[in-house]
Amino acid sequence: MAHIEIVDFLCDGCGNCVDTCPMVAMYMEGGVAHVQTEFCDTCGLCIPACNRDAIKFVEDDE
Repeated sequence: MAHIEIVDFLCDGCGNCVDTCPMVAMYMEGGVAHVQTEFCDTCGLCIPACNRDAIKFVEDDE
């Protein structure tokens, strides 16, 4: 399994990831993007949408 993570200090709050997410799993709070893992299907469309490289695809340890 894998999941999407936001690197908070890199996020500039532009909202591109929120606009791009087909699962509506991304949201803004406090000027930073967040991901709701229960809704995210790890499609990865948010990753290239981020102009600050603040979104990472992380492999889970099994």
